[in-house]
Amino acid sequence: MNENGKSMSTGKRINQDIFLIFLLSFAVLSAYVLLHLRFMREDVDDAWTLSFFYNLLVRHIPPEATFGGGLASPHFFGMTQAYIYSFLLNITGWTKGNAHWISSFLMAAAAAMWYLIARKLNFQLYNAVLFALMILWCDPFFREANLARPESLTFFLVSLSFMLFLYKKPFLSGLSVMVAFENHPMGLFALIFIVAYLISNHDFLSHFSKNFLLLPALFIAGLACGTAYFLVLHFPYLDEIYKSIKIASNSRSYSVLEDYFFHFIARLHIFVFIFFLVCLVAFLIRKGWKDYPFIVYLLLLSILVNFINHRDNYHYTLYFYVSFLFLSFFCLEGTKWRRAAPIVLFFIVSLNYGYAMLHNRSFDFNKKIFLLKSYVPNDRLAVLGSPDEWFAFIGRDFYASTYTHSFDTNSINFYNIEDDSYRNNDNSSGGHREYKAYLKTHYTAKPVTNFTVNGENYDIFLLHKR
Repeated sequence: MNENGKSMSTGKRINQDIFLIFLLSFAVLSAYVLLHLRFMREDVDDAWTLSFFYNLLVRHIPPEATFGGGLASPHFFGMTQAYIYSFLLNITGWTKGNAHWISSFLMAAAAAMWYLIARKLNFQLYNAVLFALMILWCDPFFREANLARPESLTFFLVSLSFMLFLYKKPFLSGLSVMVAFENHPMGLFALIFIVAYLISNHDFLSHFSKNFLLLPALFIAGLACGTAYFLVLHFPYLDEIYKSIKIASNSRSYSVLEDYFFHFIARLHIFVFIFFLVCLVAFLIRKGWKDYPFIVYLLLLSILVNFINHRDNYHYTLYFYVSFLFLSFFCLEGTKWRRAAPIVLFFIVSLNYGYAMLHNRSFDFNKKIFLLKSYVPNDRLAVLGSPDEWFAFIGRDFYASTYTHSFDTNSINFYNIEDDSYRNNDNSSGGHREYKAYLKTHYTAKPVTNFTVNGENYDIFLLHKR
């Protein structure tokens, strides 16, 4: 091909990339706005996480008073998130929507850092922009951006640590690793990115050639300062943390990726798994490991950690998913189909968001909270209800009907909210059936009111101890 032909071909690719960037930007913005408080009708971890922060830092009562403790207690991990979210929510208001916007902002900031990381990994400009947008678009990241769980902040800190390492700031990188770990144990995944990069790029150490020990010394110093940060926050609870981690480690049933691809919304994620498997085959056939060793090492280390990790929780998928995204971007690099894989992934994920929008289009979370506030008398009596109903009674004693180990059995009077989830949960774990039998045996119920919202029936009763 002559020079003019090459120029035309390059110009065509650039125009295609610009079109994809605008398309993906519009899709990302639309999804975050239209699916805000609609992507999932309810996730217990929203109220669980925020109630910990509110109890500890606003009400100054034990954080587990509402939902019980475990590793989710900020006494064990997550004081970084507790301080950040509580500070912002004290300004904007303690609503589920505001918490989700904080998580979305943190995910957007993490995506921006992955643009900088991609540029440092010698991505072309448009490749780096598209990669950052796909971080925002793909389900594991989008899901956590629409929750109050610790993943958004932890992923932000993990991304920050890796970016700082690439930009030759080893002390700050090491510090960020431990701050990420304090927020959630999965914050140590930052080390996977760093190790994969070091194995694949020996030249990186040449910056420190005058003193070969300078990089590890500065990085370890950062880790040490971060460890001190963790100990200042959690030293009194070290023994309990160890016991809780040991219990959690022995409860494994399957790995994080098994949970995500084959158990959690398997009807959709199985297609994503097949897609990534095809990308891997294409990558191997084209001997992509020669040009992109970082992707190979990151993928191998991620899969290894997946099977070592004993917490089978699909929420952790976003840390592993980065390696799969890299694979999709470079499995066909250098061919005229180089954008085919990301485009296919974009449309597969679109099916999930389209279904969520169609299924939840009339769902109005704020209306439900408003009606609950209106119908339950404001007389300071405790309230029992489904986890998300905590948002209607912030600052009031509340017990989640599915986590009854926190329920005060000495309560004389309280309100019990029976929704459709309550009625259909007889066979759930956590003693829900026993809880309802206990209430029926020990309390008399007086109807207060009933109403319907979002297609769900609510009955409110005043219970009095016999």
